[in-house]
Amino acid sequence: MKTHKRHGGKRWLYVVAAIVVLAGYSYWALARALPPLSPVLATTQLESQTAASKLAWPSVGQSAVGIVGSPILEIHGPQTPAPTASTAKLITSL
Repeated sequence: MKTHKRHGGKRWLYVVAAIVVLAGYSYWALARALPPLSPVLATTQLESQTAASKLAWPSVGQSAVGIVGSPILEIHGPQTPAPTASTAKLITSL
């Protein structure tokens, strides 16, 4: 009766070869110097709006539009303190 050899040795050879190739590429990619960068200044002319933009505000509630670090641009509705409902609980749990 013939006995068949298992090909486990070849499989380990392929695994080791793949690891060596990946390790070599990782070393090459992480060790090489980055190309020098030069700053680029792109200036664009913004189109001026001829008419003031009007936002479509909801019929109820209050809201405001602004940019962090800048004043509020536009306000809608009565600006009274309102509870944040479950939003505060959600953020606290995060």
